[in-house]
Amino acid sequence: MHCGQRIVTTGDSAAKLERFCGKPETVVRWRAERTVTRHGVLLPGLVQEVWIEDWTYNFGPNKLMRRVRVEDGVVTNIRALERGH
Repeated sequence: MHCGQRIVTTGDSAAKLERFCGKPETVVRWRAERTVTRHGVLLPGLVQEVWIEDWTYNFGPNKLMRRVRVEDGVVTNIRALERGH
């Protein structure tokens, strides 16, 4: 995702995202439980709690809005939405 001359990609930190793109228009936050794996092997009965946030950026009517998923402080997904306002 381009923010001016800077680029944010999956794997970047939420701090870098905010530094490069500013504060999002909205943030939706929730907790989720994930099963734990080690070296690709599922560890039955072990769950890990993670914080998930969807940050929505509105770059104005001439650009598409973006929804950025942040899990435990790391960008995991970037989606284009409709045109901003």
